[in-house]
Amino acid sequence: MRARHYSFGRPAAAQAVALLLLAAAGAGAVTNTGRAALDFVDCNGRVGFPEPEAQQGATNLNGDSDALDAPLQILTLSSGAITNVGVDASGPLACGGNLFAFGVLEANQNDTDLNGDGDKFDYVLHVYDAVAATTTNLGLAVDRVKVDDAGGGLVAFTVPEASQGLGGTDLNGDGDKVDSVLHVYDPVSATVTNLGIAVSSDLVVRGRLAAARVSEAEQGNTDLNADGDTADYVLFVYDADNPPLLNTHMAADKNVQVDGRVVAFNVSEKSQAHISLNGDADAGDTVAHVYCAAGSSCAAGPGMHNLGVDARGGITLGGPLLALHTRERNQGNVDLNGDLDRSDLVIQIYHVDTGVLTNTHIAGRMTRIVGGKMIIGVPEKWQAGTDLNGDLDRSDVVTEIYDTATSTVTNTGRALPRVCLREPGGKFRGECFQASGDILALATNERAQNHNILNADGDLFDDVAEMWRLSDNTRVNSQFAIAHASAFAVGGTLGAFRVYEPDQRVVLNGDGDQNDRVMFVMNTATLTTTNLGYAAEAHFAVESGHVVWRTSETEQNVDLNGDGDKFDFVLLYQ
Repeated sequence: MRARHYSFGRPAAAQAVALLLLAAAGAGAVTNTGRAALDFVDCNGRVGFPEPEAQQGATNLNGDSDALDAPLQILTLSSGAITNVGVDASGPLACGGNLFAFGVLEANQNDTDLNGDGDKFDYVLHVYDAVAATTTNLGLAVDRVKVDDAGGGLVAFTVPEASQGLGGTDLNGDGDKVDSVLHVYDPVSATVTNLGIAVSSDLVVRGRLAAARVSEAEQGNTDLNADGDTADYVLFVYDADNPPLLNTHMAADKNVQVDGRVVAFNVSEKSQAHISLNGDADAGDTVAHVYCAAGSSCAAGPGMHNLGVDARGGITLGGPLLALHTRERNQGNVDLNGDLDRSDLVIQIYHVDTGVLTNTHIAGRMTRIVGGKMIIGVPEKWQAGTDLNGDLDRSDVVTEIYDTATSTVTNTGRALPRVCLREPGGKFRGECFQASGDILALATNERAQNHNILNADGDLFDDVAEMWRLSDNTRVNSQFAIAHASAFAVGGTLGAFRVYEPDQRVVLNGDGDQNDRVMFVMNTATLTTTNLGYAAEAHFAVESGHVVWRTSETEQNVDLNGDGDKFDFVLLYQ
């Protein structure tokens, strides 16, 4: 049995907290690019964003004689330099490593037929190499694109048949022209391969691997897993180093994950010929599987492996660790956490590189894996009704940290908002916690935390952002409430979040009202929290030591890009 440490973080006196609250005028480190952005993607120290010409002083940025387009711009965070790629990027956008993949609307690019099908209405995929400063037209229509986030891998994208060729083209051989068919671009060989499968669900790419769930109904009503029906989504894997495309013949649930040449996924027994896959007497469970590509670290060797363990509560893959949320009654009706019932979701860990399955004995949900540590939201009522945060009740969801190297547990003693842990389809108010590098950023619920006011606003209605330094278990309260329906973005030692002014009852961005969601950042290296002083849209990121976001000029009440109005969304970073 592993040891459990109830640390509750280091005492406040030992934290030596310096809380920095910088108003907009004093934020200093914030850089306004002065450029409007429809949205953005970030990778490898760069930010790519489509810049709407109409919002940038009606400036023609792609040389087509109008100012109605959105050409791609690349911001290099280390220097602040912005490169105009000079090609419209109104369509799908993704990046990884040095590559930016984007859909170009033909009508916006000088009304040019870019995929040779005789019309000018399509989004056509282009790839920009930020190191070589070259743009490649792949000549294919696109409606979705994914790029290996580590760099050096594949670009996976789907081609809508109806948009490829005059009158459409059947790209997967099923006799119709209504599907979106998976293709991959290999930047090493500069070649495009049509994989010939219709993909409208999960699509994941990592390194040289691409994994996708294929609808049997969309693939010509073909039974792809030999179970006698055509109602399933079957997992296919493509390894660019070991082609051709592989049909695993397994019906995969949503949330397929890829890491380290390993594909992890769940299989519903009901969708797999109603066969028991975990050795019990029923066929109603959801069982974890892994596919190990050649060259992986899998102790079990290359190929498909049924782990024989229910994971109805979901899976999380991080490096060589795979967390399985096992429902006790689905796994032989066994009490896995020693609380004398069989109704919990208990976390088990499959070690990919050793093949060992470890029971953590912790009932929980929402796991994050950072290095060898796993962060878990633990409902007290699932853990033998134990009061885990010292508030004399047993109704909270408390964050714990499980160290896989020592099999020890550190209890943070901090209660999360319970609503964020509901089943899929339930009310969702943003991610309760995120972890990366040396930071665990978490939202602590005031009512669940012994009815303590944590942001000095006189009420108990808030979820307050806190940081936990993973290297030494130091906790710091930011004293600011994270906006509902928002989330954290984390990286290295930084945790970014938005604060809704009405929750804090103060003006935080200097515009005289209390209606905005303002960007903040916590730093576990300095144990400080900084108000960046600008309103922020819902999508923001931490990239290579920088926080990146878009600000609405209307919410900030300032013309940020110098075009004489206050209606744009402008890119900023710290």
